[in-house]
Amino acid sequence: MTIRKDRENKLREIIFYVKSEIDRGNYPSYKDIKQKFSTVGYYKINLILDYMKEEIANGHYPRSSDVGKKFGIKHIWDFVTMKELYKRIGLNPYKSKNHRFREITKS
Repeated sequence: MTIRKDRENKLREIIFYVKSEIDRGNYPSYKDIKQKFSTVGYYKINLILDYMKEEIANGHYPRSSDVGKKFGIKHIWDFVTMKELYKRIGLNPYKSKNHRFREITKS
């Protein structure tokens, strides 16, 4: 399937979903639609994962801004976090945040 066909199918699914929800008396918000139908799509996620694997093999851990520039996504964290992407690859994030509080120990 081409990207254009994927996009058309996704649009049909969204329209069908909204119509069925309105028939039930529910009016879905943009946020509901966005959560139910990720606009990044599976094909782009796979491309992003392949890109990240190539970059990591070259010794560069891509940030969300790098991925956004490469694939034309303004805010990738609206759809998926970098931590999730690294987890799908099977790696720990390059810079994972530690808990900011230290454990209290007896002196």
